[in-house]
This record gives sequence, C-alpha cells and structure tokens, in this order.
Amino acid sequence: MSQPLRVLILINDVQKLKLSQSTAEIIHAVRQRGHDGCVAGVSDLSWGRADEPLVSCRSIPTGERNEVWLERLQHGPNEKRNLLSWDLILVRTNPARDKNRRWAHDVLLDLLTWVEDRGVVVLNSPKMLRLASSKMYLQRFPESIRPRSLISHSAEDIVQFVEQQTKNCILKPLCGTGGSSVFIVKPDDLSNLHQIIEVISTQDFVIAQEYIEEAHIGDARLLVVNGEVLSVEGKPALVARLRQGHDVRSNVAVGGKPAEVAYSQIMQQIVDVIKPKLVADGVFLAGLDVIGNKIVEINVFSPGGFGDAGRFADRDFIAAYLEAAEKKVSESR
Repeated sequence: MSQPLRVLILINDVQKLKLSQSTAEIIHAVRQRGHDGCVAGVSDLSWGRADEPLVSCRSIPTGERNEVWLERLQHGPNEKRNLLSWDLILVRTNPARDKNRRWAHDVLLDLLTWVEDRGVVVLNSPKMLRLASSKMYLQRFPESIRPRSLISHSAEDIVQFVEQQTKNCILKPLCGTGGSSVFIVKPDDLSNLHQIIEVISTQDFVIAQEYIEEAHIGDARLLVVNGEVLSVEGKPALVARLRQGHDVRSNVAVGGKPAEVAYSQIMQQIVDVIKPKLVADGVFLAGLDVIGNKIVEINVFSPGGFGDAGRFADRDFIAAYLEAAEKKVSESR
C-alpha cells in the first residue's frame, strides 16, 4: 500500500454509473485503499476566472459497494478543486458511448494535456488517448497479429473489399463500442451489404475486417499494463466472452457470457509483438480483444473485464492495476 494520494476519476457521467461496471469497482477500490478520491464527469471541468483549470467533483463515500453507496456517490455534494491539485487522474471515459457530447471529451483531453504537462500523472495519457481514439490505432501494429482490414467511407471501396474475400466479413463503425452496429456479411449473400454500409456510414467511417473463424465461439479480453499482461501470483487478467444464440457479438454489454479461459502461448506471442509500441506510445492500460491468433481491437478508453477476470482467477486485478498506478506516481516524484 502506497501513501494516501489525491486521486480523481473521470467518467462520462456520474449519474449514469452502474455498479456492474469495472469503473465502479475501481472507484470503490480507490477509496478502500485510503486515498482522497473524487469522481467527476466530462462536463464537470472548466477554466476558472482565476486562470486555472477546475473540476466540480464528488467525494467517494466509504462502505460496501452497493446501491446505497452508489446513491451516496451520485447525490453527494459537489466540490470545486483545481485540476493541478491531484496526484493522480484516472481517465475512465468512453467517448464512443457519448457521441452527442463529443465536444466535452475533446475539451477534457485538452485540459488533461495541459495538466499532464505540468506534472500531474494522468492515466491513460491524454496524448496517447488522442493517438488511439479509434479502432484505426490497431492498423499501426504488424499485420501478422491483426485481421486484414479496410477503413473507408466509400461504399464502392467497401463493396470491392468484401467481394474480394472468400470468407465472411465483419463490418462495424470505426469509433463504435460495446458491440453496437456490428454486422457479419457472408460471401454468398451480399443482398443487404449496401444497407449495412448505409447504416454505419451515416455517423462514422466503416471498418471491414476479415472474419476470424474462432469468432463463432467468442473472443477473449486480456488486460495489459505497461505492455505486460496484468497478473497476480501467476494468474493473468483474462476472461472469455462467449457468443449467445445467433448473435455475432460476444460483448458482455450485449449479452455475451463471461467464461474462464486458459492463457495460451499464442496470446503471449501477441503481447510480445505489440509490447514495444504500447510502451513507446505510453499506453498504461489496454484491453486486448483476441480471437484465435489475432487482435481485433485494442481498447484504451475505460477497458473493462476486471471483475469477471478476477472472479474466475480468484485474484484482485483491480488492486494490482491501482498498485501500478501508484508506482507511476511515486516514480514521477
């Protein structure tokens, strides 16, 4: 346990926080570890008249993590504090789930960049979050560990890519999250292809990916800190997410079922390949979505899976994550 820190956790909206989310578990754990912890939403930041960045935040209550605790958090008094007064700021926002307030997320990253440049530890770094703000970040990694993909807003280009594939394709929004608007297209049935492209491209670029055969089972979420698999006593923070019924998606948010899964040599090989770039880019925490021998997504905004991974492994991965964050603060001093 480190010395008590002043810790701010930034999320989309305090009033929409759910107990089942990894973010709620992290918020609770920060207070349980004895830190002076507060929570704020993306629209709770401002630039004050005294020429200082401010945040209107709520203190994390003590007690068991339950509905009463959540209500106390969400309806507690607001306190304005200088953004430079924190030792550690944990960014648990998700712009893809808050598209109507993209402006707030852009301002958030601007303010956090200003704060980070003045010595406050911000995890994940706002500069890195801009770099990896969409699924396009995956294209910066070697082709050996990711699916063949096309990212475009051109229906003609997307149709051509799909027609060239001999197997199924996945189409999804470039900045989507939680399994929203994910479609599977079969090579012998392109009858709805143009409608699918139209649905996705109305508000986003389209990413078309080759279908990985093992996807009929689901995927695996692997949590990585500082380029290394987050582990406790030899157990990795890893959870399978199994597809249910005919749904192509395995995300827990849309009904995927969490399950235990063994850490494989292939997963370690993937981590070995991507580690140098993750470290070079300053990626502190990432959630890797793995299918077969490929990464299909690298999640750096509010990656989840801590709770399910911890239950299957009987380990406290949130404590390990926070210990790594605390160490980061100690090293910065």
